[in-house]
Formats: sequence, C-alpha cells, structure tokens
Amino acid sequence: MTQEFTVLHLFSGIGGAALGFQQAKQEYRGMVGRFRTLAGIDVDPDACTDFKALTGAPAVEMDLFTRYDYVAFHGHEPPDGWTEVTPADLLAATGGEHPDVVFLSPPCKGFSGLLPSQRAASEKYQALNWLVVRGLQLVMDAFTDDLPAVIMLENVPRITSRGEFLLKQVKRLLDRYYEFHEGYHDCGELGGLAQHRKRYLLIARHREKMTAFIYRPPKRRVKSIGEILGPLPMPDDPSAGPMHRLPRLQWKTWVRLALISPGGDWRDLERIGPEQ
Repeated sequence: MTQEFTVLHLFSGIGGAALGFQQAKQEYRGMVGRFRTLAGIDVDPDACTDFKALTGAPAVEMDLFTRYDYVAFHGHEPPDGWTEVTPADLLAATGGEHPDVVFLSPPCKGFSGLLPSQRAASEKYQALNWLVVRGLQLVMDAFTDDLPAVIMLENVPRITSRGEFLLKQVKRLLDRYYEFHEGYHDCGELGGLAQHRKRYLLIARHREKMTAFIYRPPKRRVKSIGEILGPLPMPDDPSAGPMHRLPRLQWKTWVRLALISPGGDWRDLERIGPEQ
C-alpha cells in the first residue's frame, strides 16, 4: 500500500529540491510513503521550463514581489498587465489541492556574505530579502483552511544575521499552529558530495497534523575532488561530448584561481600584496 504526500515548491528554480522529494521513499510495515510534486513556482521562465523537464511536474511562472518591492528592486514600474500574486493564484497553481509539504528557497543574494554589507542593506536587496516573508504569507493565506503539515525554509546561514528581523516575522506567522526548529547543515555531509556547502534550514511541523518528530538524516563522508574528477576523461576529449572542455581563460585568470585557498573565494586575493 502506498501513501502519497503532496509538495509545493516556492522559488523552485530548476527543480533540484523537487527531484529530491520525488526520489525519496520509505517503507514501514508494508506501507510505502512517497512524495508527489503539485507544482513549482518561480519568476524565471527558463527555470520553469527546466523544472518541468527535470521533474515532469507543472511549473508556474509567478513574480511574488509586491508592486512596492518590484519598483524597489528593478528601479521602475512593472510592465503593463503585471499584477501582484494573490493567495487565490497560489491555490490555482496547485489545481486546488492543499499541499502536505511546502518547501521555500527564497533568493539568498541579499543574505550572502559575498555581497558587501553596504549593498546588502540597500533598498534593492531589502526588497529581495522580503520575499522570505511574502512567500510564507501567501502560503498561509492560500491554504488557511487546511494548512500544510510541514513547511521548510532553506537559505544561506547568514540569513540569521542579515535577515534576523525577517525570521522573526516568519516565526510569528508560524507560531500559532507550528512547532519549528532552525539550524544548519552541510550539504556535502548529507549528500556525500565533493564539497562543503553549509545551509540554513527551518522546519515547521503542524502540531495537530504532524505529531511525530522529524529526524535529521545521517551524515556521510565528504568526498575529495579527485574521486569525482579522476574517472572522467581529460578535458577536450571528444568521447565526453562537446561540453566537456577546458574553459578558455586568460593566463592571469588561471593564476588568480590558483591563489584562492581551498574553500575560499575572491576575497582571498585582497590579502595578497602587490609584491607577492
């Protein structure tokens, strides 16, 4: 016997999270549990096309900005025909079904440490950051008479500092019906990948619908780059296809890349003096 749980993805991108849900399966005493994607919602039409191709599920192009935040981010008025998304639009995107799980992965650029703090504090990026609250508010309003059993919010770790005020709003929205836990995880350890990728995750479970605890997945060994690249053909080998080639970079760009320490980024170059 199979028990199917439905999932809605906001800020879905090309569907990596949705694919993970669809591949997840668990069996207990003859009962098999798995997930079905109701829809992915994203502002990028190309991402929506990829989402459909990758998951086989519907993708709906929606701009979740309010008009005020649209102007703040883009610097001009929305085009003719643009309207703010309403809770009814969200319900229509799921075909009228109320999801068991909602997964949100709002834009993280304004929270990322790669963005200088002065730019992160600008009206433009504050408008982008507000999508964290806007997305959840739409979910709570759209499915208010039958709320999701589980809501998950994923982002970069620095959301807890640069987005501290926004997370307070998120918790206020959840507090009436949900128990929630927030923390950090390393995607490399959870997926057995060849890189460390730390992320923030808030998991909220409905007190009445989801009485069982949600447990952390086991950690796996993080692989080395060599384990991934070693079995591959050399770059530009025709047998690997036209995309398997060495980037055509200038020599100075290769030098800059070589000077970045493991796990670092472009800011490492600022610590290297001209004489070096």
